Amino acid sequence: FRMNNRLGRALWSGISRIDITKEGIVIKPLLGKSRVCVFSTISTPVLISPTLLGSRLVVGGEVIAQRLSFAAASDLVEVYRDHRESYWRQKLMPAIEAVNAAMVPFMALQKRNRYLRASELNDAFHDFKLHTFVLTHLDDCALLGLAVPDGVSEMKAFLDAPDAWRNTLNDRLLAVQESHFSPLFDSLESHPLTPQQRKACIVDEDNILVLAGAGTGKTSTMMAKATYLVKAGLAKPNEILMLAFAKKAREELEERVFGINGMEGVQAETFHSLGCKIIGAVEGKRMAVSVLAQDDVKRSKFIDEGIEELQADRRFLHALREFFGNYLLPIPNDLQFKNFGEYLRYLKKHEIRSLNGDVVKSFAELEIANYLYMNGIEYIYENKYEYETATAKHAQYRPDFYLPDLEVYIEHYGVDRNNNTAHGIDKKKYWKDIEWKRELHREHGTSLIETYSYERGEGNLLKFLEERLRTHCEMRGVEFETVIQEKPFDAIRDLGSYKVFSKLLNDFLTVFKGSPWTVRELRNQLDGSWNDARLGVFLHVFEVVRERYEDALEKSKTIDFNDMIKKATAYVENGESKPAYRYIMVDEFQDISPARAALVKALRDKVPGCALFCVGDDWQAIYRFTGSDVTLTTKFQEHFGHTERVDLDKTFRFNNRISDVASRFVQTNPGQLRKTICTHANSERTEICIISKPDRDAALQQALEEVVKRAAGNRVSVFLLARFNDSKPDDLRQLQREHPSLDIGFHSAHRSKGLEADYVILLDVIEGKKGFPSMMETDPILERILPTLETFQFAEERRLFYVALTRARNSVWLLTQPGKESLFISELAQDGYDVNFDRDQLAEAVISTVRCPTCLDGVLERRQGKYKDFYGCSLYPYCDGMAESCPVCDMAPLTTDGHQHRCANPDCYFEADTCTECGTGYMKLITKGPYGPFYGCSNWRGDMRTSCMRKRPVKQK
Repeated sequence: FRMNNRLGRALWSGISRIDITKEGIVIKPLLGKSRVCVFSTISTPVLISPTLLGSRLVVGGEVIAQRLSFAAASDLVEVYRDHRESYWRQKLMPAIEAVNAAMVPFMALQKRNRYLRASELNDAFHDFKLHTFVLTHLDDCALLGLAVPDGVSEMKAFLDAPDAWRNTLNDRLLAVQESHFSPLFDSLESHPLTPQQRKACIVDEDNILVLAGAGTGKTSTMMAKATYLVKAGLAKPNEILMLAFAKKAREELEERVFGINGMEGVQAETFHSLGCKIIGAVEGKRMAVSVLAQDDVKRSKFIDEGIEELQADRRFLHALREFFGNYLLPIPNDLQFKNFGEYLRYLKKHEIRSLNGDVVKSFAELEIANYLYMNGIEYIYENKYEYETATAKHAQYRPDFYLPDLEVYIEHYGVDRNNNTAHGIDKKKYWKDIEWKRELHREHGTSLIETYSYERGEGNLLKFLEERLRTHCEMRGVEFETVIQEKPFDAIRDLGSYKVFSKLLNDFLTVFKGSPWTVRELRNQLDGSWNDARLGVFLHVFEVVRERYEDALEKSKTIDFNDMIKKATAYVENGESKPAYRYIMVDEFQDISPARAALVKALRDKVPGCALFCVGDDWQAIYRFTGSDVTLTTKFQEHFGHTERVDLDKTFRFNNRISDVASRFVQTNPGQLRKTICTHANSERTEICIISKPDRDAALQQALEEVVKRAAGNRVSVFLLARFNDSKPDDLRQLQREHPSLDIGFHSAHRSKGLEADYVILLDVIEGKKGFPSMMETDPILERILPTLETFQFAEERRLFYVALTRARNSVWLLTQPGKESLFISELAQDGYDVNFDRDQLAEAVISTVRCPTCLDGVLERRQGKYKDFYGCSLYPYCDGMAESCPVCDMAPLTTDGHQHRCANPDCYFEADTCTECGTGYMKLITKGPYGPFYGCSNWRGDMRTSCMRKRPVKQK
């Protein structure tokens, strides 16, 4: 578009040419590059600015031409404005027509009478953002006189802040729906639904996570949600799937929902029954579930029988022998513990027992003992040395092993190549004992073979032991012979170690079948560590057992639960099963495993618009050992997409006093989701009490008597709960007879989930493997296929303790023992929780616990001796540390700093000088000496060979 005549008559300085394009004007000066001035918005000002050298043209504050005559500048402005108006009319008019058409669905969106989901919001935003052009040029439309549809300002507000717009819309809907369905929500249960329960019903998000604390009415909410969906016309009954884990929970859901008029047809299933139906529909026949999958006892028996039969397989037998001989228990290196006490505690916890039945005191000794047994070499563990050695300073010498047929002793020393001992062991004293033993054998001419911890760490312990045994036999002129044990597991069938192995196989098979792992994947991850070598040997055994298990399923034409879930998921994902659910509701979601979560996700994703409604409580996630993964709840949105979280914050079970303690206690773990629970019932007194007595039966009787007193003549229910079934009182019926006004029942803490009683008595809240928290550790082999372990110590045990506390409607009693209080008792007593206890008694037991002077880790426990009571280490027989009972108060052990003995009882002031001769006794007045009274060592027995003879004359007054 060249300059017309009107522009051509303007001969301004420096301009050679002006072109008008579709997007703007291009001005080419006589010298330099062309300048482009686009057709900016209509509202952008176009000005002529006079200067000393003529006029200049300014558009939106930018100079686009200068040194013009005023006439030329005016003509240029007129041309620019005419073409700019034409340009914007051509762009805006079709866009306005498109907006006009879009206003129909937008007004429908505004006036919709159902919840607007995040996915629907995203779709709408994607559709309406196409009209952003017009909405950002509304001023231009007005200047051009172009009419825009009514409501465009509302559309602009939507596009500017879609989430806020959606929240306003949904809040208005929630208020309307809550009012409309208020009669329904008021009448469904004995109590009207709480505001949060109503919100959970009405909110219709793509994914909803309802965190239902203990006693907050999760089942009521599930039932009310399904009812609302049908009554509000959002779904037909057969379009709703309700999933539960247990058959009893499914039946309860079904019974309560079907009891409402018009709700027949809702599908209530367990995961297993649903999987069975999906497979049956695809394959045209219903699969039977194997009895091995349904009965733990029969599956365990099947595994034991398999081990017996499979020993004919040489490959299996070799792996079995190797595992029994070297890898039965997870064994750390003796030198890797922080201190000697920690090592002894580990030994005590696992009760290391050889294949021959001996309880040994180190894992190196275990390997040696099992090697000797497996090779048919007779040995005696810690037999008395054949010569008398007992003195006041030394007990009778007991070498680690004596081999009577070979007439040789074996001693294992816990030292590394630099002669260092484990942490916490006096190196100088340890080596002094070694030299004493060596000298003893030289003196008496007895044969001694020595082994060392560094040999075990380097993987050569048994190799070097065998070499030394051969050398010993050659020196004696006898042949070194071994007899291989063909059925090594027979020897330990009656020992606890066999049960450990059998249970490990059983648990591993169950969890493995429900995990995403394959044996090959596990093998590919093995490294050179001892524990991975152990896993590798275990997998050889497991693979043969699993093959036999799979063959049994195939021959019986049955399936197990884990295969059922995986197979059903595959059918849904590949389209062979075509679900038609619009709503999937999952009960007890905190117990879900990755495999079941995959099935839920597949069902949801195959139906456009299908919504997921999950009810659970991460505070009550207590089934990791079965494969449940709490992070599927705590990180729900990461797994399932945008989620609306609704907290059911009012409990109808327990009172505020129990709630405050239990909620604070479980939320000590920062990994738990934060929430606040309010209670329907309130109490003016403390409702959690700690009873600490040495006699558990006496503590239980005290608790029951207090229950009777609080019940005030009313008949009430009482749960006796414990971490393990082993804690069940021997005669529950007798307790019931003694307290006829009480309905007494016993449950493990796990079994109590979902139950409630007026009062709860929690038994054996003590330290130890069978305490609460349980100190049992999951075998590293099983740990490899379980969901990732939480970093917070005792995270799941803490949640289980919360479950136990929240079974009570009124009060809880925690029974413990002085000196054995669990970590949980110590926390409740010391950290300002609202609990009742004898503060003097419990604080003294918790705070002034006397550590063993030998290992510095065990606790001194009172024991009955042959002549009098004494205090021995709790880690006995691995630690033989002991202390005398105070001769004055007889209520506490004597402690020593190397110079003086003192009573550990803070109310007793006994102290005496430590004996400088033996270092273990204290100086006391001995009244019946051979020549009259004298001060002597408390270890004095009147025998020069076996007692300390340290004496000090009695000072005469």
